[in-house]
Amino acid sequence: MLTKLIKEKSIFDKYIQATSLIIFALILLVPILAFVITGKTDYIAPIHFVLAFAIGLLQIWVVNHFKKELNQYWKILRNSFERIIEELQKVRKPSDIARLRKSKIIFLSPWYREKELGELANGVDELVDQVLDILEVNLLKEDLIRKLTSTLDVPKLGRIFASNLIRNFNLQGVAVYLKSPQGEGIELVESKGFKDLKPFLDSSFVQKLQVMDKKLFSEPISWKVSHGIVEEVPKAVCVYPLKVRENILLGAAFLALPSDISKDRERILRKLLLDIHTAVSLIFENALEHQKSILMANFDPLTGAYNRREGYRWLQKILQRAAAEQRNVCIMVLDLDNFKKINDTYGHEVGDIALKEVVKAVKKSIRSEDDLIIRWGGEEFLVVIDNIPFEKAYEVAERIRRNVEKNEIQINDKVLKVTVSIGVACTEKEKNYVLEELFSIADKRLYKAKKTGKNRVVIE
Repeated sequence: MLTKLIKEKSIFDKYIQATSLIIFALILLVPILAFVITGKTDYIAPIHFVLAFAIGLLQIWVVNHFKKELNQYWKILRNSFERIIEELQKVRKPSDIARLRKSKIIFLSPWYREKELGELANGVDELVDQVLDILEVNLLKEDLIRKLTSTLDVPKLGRIFASNLIRNFNLQGVAVYLKSPQGEGIELVESKGFKDLKPFLDSSFVQKLQVMDKKLFSEPISWKVSHGIVEEVPKAVCVYPLKVRENILLGAAFLALPSDISKDRERILRKLLLDIHTAVSLIFENALEHQKSILMANFDPLTGAYNRREGYRWLQKILQRAAAEQRNVCIMVLDLDNFKKINDTYGHEVGDIALKEVVKAVKKSIRSEDDLIIRWGGEEFLVVIDNIPFEKAYEVAERIRRNVEKNEIQINDKVLKVTVSIGVACTEKEKNYVLEELFSIADKRLYKAKKTGKNRVVIE
């Protein structure tokens, strides 16, 4: 379309031709009009027409000379505009946009040489920037959404989101907090640069996020971001609440803007975040639902411990590896003391609280990555301690017992203390890696602990 318009007669040609004809007509008409008005034939003497013809020729020469220069200048302007369009059509990735932002001033330089065209050049420059903004936001959006939709793993989603924004906008830090699958507040998923923000995320701030209808806002907090031994104060901290529906909060992302971020980059960042808000929130919601379904399939919904089916599968794997490597594994059978009495006296709700508190105490006492806690049935749990010297097993079991005993459950004006009895069997001592036989040995020792007074550990 542009080529077709260029081939047509330009406005410069039309203007020059019209001007030339008018001037030439005036030169001829002036002596004729003078003759008509005065009646003197001197005005239409041949010399006048010779002069008119000479001036006309000079006019044609001058017009053609400037026409050539104007057309040449117009060609330069046209070529500049064509170059910009060609470069826009070549844009495929953000680096192409960054390159064009720098080079467009070179393409527009002929426009700025003429005072009259300087304002037009500014308008074109601004228009190109707006087009580049739209292209960049779309490219960044497509790239980020494509990467986020490649997984349902919540921690991985957090890493992708944080890394992508830091890389493209040179942010000082990004932290992503999402609601816990168990529904107990929000927890850290990924943090790059930020120190722990959990103390700030109290119930009042979460409530503020819950009711706020803004998709992005700045929070006047003097947080510091850390990069190794270097700590910096960001220009601003932006809070990005993640919501799929009104008042249903999934979590929030925190973005530390560097002090040297330009207004243009900040504008593009904000536009990107606003454009992808719904999509990103839905992606995180799907991942959380997926994580929740896995937890429901593999974990006990009340306590968060592995359920018997999944725990049995993991325990068999651990024992098989331990047998191959001849390393020690200890199985602890743990049972709440007087649990039936607690249920009968205080009700099943209090009994459920007691179970959850026991699991919390056990988790504090063992290694989070290497060890397992399994709800084996009712008030009975299996604690699996992998790759531990036999002589340390009693210390771990005793630590579990003490931590459970220290817990106090407030019931109206009364305080309930819960205790556990523990039986321990270790592969190193028993010379056995068969789960059923190890469980049988540990269960007998649990029975002995119950019979000899409860709230104790029996390891042999």
